[in-house]
Amino acid sequence: MSYSAFKKLDPVYILSSGILIAALCICAYFVAPLSGENSYPSLLAFYISSKASGVFLGCIFTLLGAYLMMFVINRHQIFKPKTFAPFLIFGLVNALYPANLYANSLMISNLFFIAALDKLLFLPSSKAAISHVLEASFFLGLASLFFWPAIFSMPVVLLAIIINGMFNLRTFLLWVIGFIAPWGMAWGVSFLWKLPFNFVVPYKSPDLSLFVNNDVALYSLLFCLAFGVFGLFFYFKSLEKTTVEVRNQKRSLGVACFVWLLSAYSSFLTDVDAAMFFVMLAPIMAFLMSCYLFYSKWKPLTLLFIVAMIAIIGFNYSTLILS
Repeated sequence: MSYSAFKKLDPVYILSSGILIAALCICAYFVAPLSGENSYPSLLAFYISSKASGVFLGCIFTLLGAYLMMFVINRHQIFKPKTFAPFLIFGLVNALYPANLYANSLMISNLFFIAALDKLLFLPSSKAAISHVLEASFFLGLASLFFWPAIFSMPVVLLAIIINGMFNLRTFLLWVIGFIAPWGMAWGVSFLWKLPFNFVVPYKSPDLSLFVNNDVALYSLLFCLAFGVFGLFFYFKSLEKTTVEVRNQKRSLGVACFVWLLSAYSSFLTDVDAAMFFVMLAPIMAFLMSCYLFYSKWKPLTLLFIVAMIAIIGFNYSTLILS
């Protein structure tokens, strides 16, 4: 079996993980924020490049996102027994690139995506599934206000509806209404209060030069790809010998992560620093790597992850702090 620590929800492990993430945030203080104003092409976008306030708020948002990810996965019993692994992995992936720990709107977008996941996981069993369709779509709409590539996550709810055999005209309309409602509300506020909201969605050709010119970004990407593939393997293994309800939950979660990955890739179409790609990867990797750690039955595989994570974090921070 894998190390038993990853199959526990012990407050000591959660506290230790939180302290580790907070320590990385403190280290990020000594790394320069991303270049320029980094004004995101989104309605409610922000990036706080101030050293103290940026890192402090970024630490709070990161810990909040990590806790919500762990809470949602354990609430719906995706893993039995419950585990703290999503909390740890979400925080560490978010911290792979230190400048990402400065408070930014992608962190808020992630929070709304996790809230949408919570609603989607109710669909296989809830008697109030119709309301959850509307709420999940609404949360994804809010996520797109803070980072416009989240618009590409719109199919998540529709696919979950189809997976759970709920597709009809009513759920289709709720899906559409829920997603466009936040944009309609934003337009109404802009119109009534004459606010300078820009509803134009700018884009450019994908720019992947970051991974060619920056060793930190390249090695972080290779780390996520390698263990993401391992996690994907164990995710599919976990679909075996489960009830239909649990299988539909995991399928909905897997589809949501895949579509969110496409949204994350879309960050390369914007003027936002491409390193922010890792912020949007955090929820996906928190789930896939938790599958890897939870279902792996060979100890060396678990040890490999621990060693690789320590190595990549150590390399990234030492390189950027000393440069």
